[in-house]
This record gives sequence, C-alpha cells and structure tokens, in this order.
Amino acid sequence: MKKELRMIIAGLALALTLPTISYSATLSVPSAFPKIQDAINVAVTGDVVEVDDGVYSGPGNRNISTLGKAITVRSKNGPANCVIDPQSLGAGFYIDKRETRSTVIKGFTIKNAYTDFGGAFYLGWSSPTIIGNILTGNHQSGGGFGAAIGGNGSSPWIEGNLITDNSADTQFLSGAVSFVNMSSPVIINNVIANNSCRGINMTLPEGTMPFVKFNTIVNNTTGVRINGQIDLSKQVYDANILAFNDVGLEIEFYRGLNPQWTNNLTFNDVNYVGIASQDNIGGNFTADPLFVNSTAGDYHVMSTSPAIGVVVGNFVSYDFDGTARGVSGVATIGAYEYVHVPTITVCVKLRNGVVNRGMMNISAPRKRDIRKIVVLDENDCYQLDTDMKGKFELQLTGKLQ
Repeated sequence: MKKELRMIIAGLALALTLPTISYSATLSVPSAFPKIQDAINVAVTGDVVEVDDGVYSGPGNRNISTLGKAITVRSKNGPANCVIDPQSLGAGFYIDKRETRSTVIKGFTIKNAYTDFGGAFYLGWSSPTIIGNILTGNHQSGGGFGAAIGGNGSSPWIEGNLITDNSADTQFLSGAVSFVNMSSPVIINNVIANNSCRGINMTLPEGTMPFVKFNTIVNNTTGVRINGQIDLSKQVYDANILAFNDVGLEIEFYRGLNPQWTNNLTFNDVNYVGIASQDNIGGNFTADPLFVNSTAGDYHVMSTSPAIGVVVGNFVSYDFDGTARGVSGVATIGAYEYVHVPTITVCVKLRNGVVNRGMMNISAPRKRDIRKIVVLDENDCYQLDTDMKGKFELQLTGKLQ
C-alpha cells in the first residue's frame, strides 16, 4: 500500500513539471476574417494577423484596436500593396490598452486618416512597435496633436517609416509626429518629409527621454520642435539630417538647458530658432546633404555627401533599407547608410559598326543605380559609378553610323 501511494505521488510530480507548449497562429485577412479588427478580436498572445493585398476601409478597418494584446499585425506583401484608408472618418490604429513593444504593426500604407489626436496612429499610454509603414495624406484637426503619429504618455519604437504629405495646424502641440505628457519614444531610421506642418514635436515634462536618431527630416515647416520649459538634458537627438525645412530646430520657452543635440546635419532656411546655433558643437554642422534626387523623393546621399562617415560608435544596426551600418567603423548621418561600390567599366562591341556617341544611352532598372557615366576612350568604353551589386543587366540603345 505504501509503495503504490509513493508511485502515485511521483507520477503527479512528474506531470506538474512538464513544460507548457504554446503555438502561435497566423490569422489571414480577408480570406479567414473579412476585417482586420475581426482577426484581432480572436487573436491571442504571439499570434500574427496577416493582411493580404488590397485597400481596407469602413468599420473594422479604421480606429483599429489591438486590445492590449502582444500580437503582430502586418501586411503580407509590404506597404505598397496593402492600404488602410479611414476615409477621413477616424484614425488608422487607435491603441490605448497599455500595449508594450511586443505589439507590432508592420508594413501598411495608412492614408486619409482625420482625427484630433493621432491620425494614422493614436497612442494613449501605450508603447507598441511601429515599423516599415508609409503614413501619408493624414490630417490632424485644430487643437490636437500628431497627424501621422500622436502619443500621449507613450513610449513606442518607431522605425523605418516613410512619413510624408501629412497636415496639421500650427498650434502648440501639432506636428506629423507629436508626443505629449510622459512619453519617451524611440524614433530611428525614418524619413519624415514634405509635411505641411512640423516634422517632430516634443511637448514633454521633466524626466522624459525621447531618443531620435538616424532620421532624414526634409521639407517640413519645422524639422524638430521641442518644448524648452524643462531640463532637456535627457532628450537625445543624434545623427539626423534636417534639410530644406523652413526651420531646422525650434526650442520654445527655452530655459538654457540643452538637449543632447549631436552629429546633426542642418541645411534649412533657418537652422535654429529659440536657441543659439549649434554648429561646430557636439559634431553638428551645416552643409548641403547632397541627396541623389530630393525632387523625386530619393534621399539617399551621393558619394560626395558630407554626411558620410561622420558618426563614430553607438550605431543603429541597420538603416531604412536594411543595409548594415558602421561596417567600416563609422556611419552616415540620416536614414540611409551610404555604401561605396567600386566603379566598373563597360565596353561596347558592335559587329557591324561603331556607336554614335551622340545617340548612345546607357540605362539601368532604377535611376539611382547609375550615379555617373564617363567616356574613357575612343573604343566605346564607359565607366559607371554604380550602387548595383553582383550580376546585373544594363540596357544599351543607340544608332549605328
């Protein structure tokens, strides 16, 4: 009897020590769930809500709540193919259930949101991860904050987003990306461009620690605006390009307690308002960043850009494109790392004639792949300064003499 009892107890102890095995599920929209909110409603910790290509509008596809769940909501094929359009009837995502960075929203275009607070994303005391999205054409109404992203008491991770052509009024809290109250967001590797309002606006109390690094902030009314009524020494703004804005950095109500403003390149109508020029202090300087084609929205820098090789140490591992940073020990200011590729030579041999140089054209799949073409000699050889890697095909067209 005693032996049997010991065996039962030992078996029970074994059962109690077995590990719990959990499985995550992928919930597909619209094949399994017609609306994004429908899939989130049934998701549990670790699940992935995957949204197929298309345009998503109407109830269930606007003011989307992640319900405090540690889940990933992502597009299947990237932001160019998956659009959330609130049709000016609300926000894209409305996240206010104490989410942490374990809640991830990735790979959407969000456009035509219209709200008082947080157009594409409203964050209320929540801190999700927002990565790889295009936030465009969203609007913040008067008296609110955050045409694209508005955070109240929130500390999200915001990385690799294109934030462009959003609009807001000019009042105290307004901007494309705005944070208020006890917020300490991480904002890295984003392109914030062509917004008819401030790019980034921080109106924060004492003790907050926003971290803003490796962003390209271009052609906004103000690049970065900071409320200066507090000690700003814990706020970090490092290795950003602020170019072609009406104002680069504006600090209002400045008390003389500077943020950590280092290694920033400024090239604006007015670089500093409310604070003395920071040029030649902490690695900051003024120069044309030499974008490849800012008119076309290509903010990669050319090989002669002064932004290259400036930042030493404390890298973000990858840039906006996913290119590794700091391989040579230094990194490029802004959202895009410059990677040098040696020049190559192309010689054209035609069986029945020679090339008429006046009619010759060399092109590549993307305009920015070929930086420069130089005629080397009279044997129809050309030198190309190119960013293409490995094997690739060039298209040569021309007329014979």
